[in-house]
Amino acid sequence: MDEIEAQETKSQTTVRMETCENNRAHHSDDVVRRVSAHHPAIDHREWECLGHCHNCFRKPFVLVDERILLEADCAEDLYELLLYTLKSLESPPLIT
Repeated sequence: MDEIEAQETKSQTTVRMETCENNRAHHSDDVVRRVSAHHPAIDHREWECLGHCHNCFRKPFVLVDERILLEADCAEDLYELLLYTLKSLESPPLIT
């Protein structure tokens, strides 16, 4: 595999985003669909319950790659946070 193919494979890495069915009132599922329109490598799964009831009840949230819990005060803020997170996932980590 040459360098260009390796870069294309890396950029096409699937990002898993999970939402809770019970969080629909906060429009988290709509936010993920909106982000998915611009980032086709997103695998969105909606579950009945993700076990984050304290988050689900209060505000919109998304679980990214089973390890990053993102929450915001409103759906628009969650959208911006997801875009920022996706950009940071695509960037190599800084070595200091």
